[in-house]
Amino acid sequence: MTEDGSQWIQLSREDFVDGIKRLKPGRMLKSFLLRELQIGFIDGEVIFAVEGASTSRPAKGQWDGFVCLAYGMLFPYLKVKPDSDPVRLTFDAGRLKIGTTSFNARWISASPVVSQMVLEAHFLGPVVEPVKLYCPRCGKREAHSQGALLDMITLSKDHETLLNLLEKHGATHGCTLCHYGWVETCLD
Repeated sequence: MTEDGSQWIQLSREDFVDGIKRLKPGRMLKSFLLRELQIGFIDGEVIFAVEGASTSRPAKGQWDGFVCLAYGMLFPYLKVKPDSDPVRLTFDAGRLKIGTTSFNARWISASPVVSQMVLEAHFLGPVVEPVKLYCPRCGKREAHSQGALLDMITLSKDHETLLNLLEKHGATHGCTLCHYGWVETCLD
């Protein structure tokens, strides 16, 4: 930690730009720019991670946790590289500073073991939302298959009620609005 209490990481300009570039998907969508980027430091490596992707580069520093910000905030560095080499990232008072530019960011203090687990979780891929279907009774797009409901990690009260209804009546699909259940043979 520096004298003022801020966290810092230092890495080469080439590694910084390459780390950001490795996370960029082939086809860039606006929604990807809003995804949360997490930056951590474990065993002499800076780790850049977004949902479904993670990359690491050699670095040095004092970084006891990880910082979270929108990936789109660092995307401009792919076109205009930072002025300094090496690049120094610092976090202090709710701001991530890269060179002379600073961004609002969220800091999560964590031990190296917890940081590593959180950042490695990005390899698991994106969280898939259950497919919503149209209800044949009310016509609203609030229907779910029983399999999708069973795959959900946590169920809301409406989803739990619907799942109980489907199990009780032997239905494969149901609507959370009108609580209608039906058997459907197609896969969703």
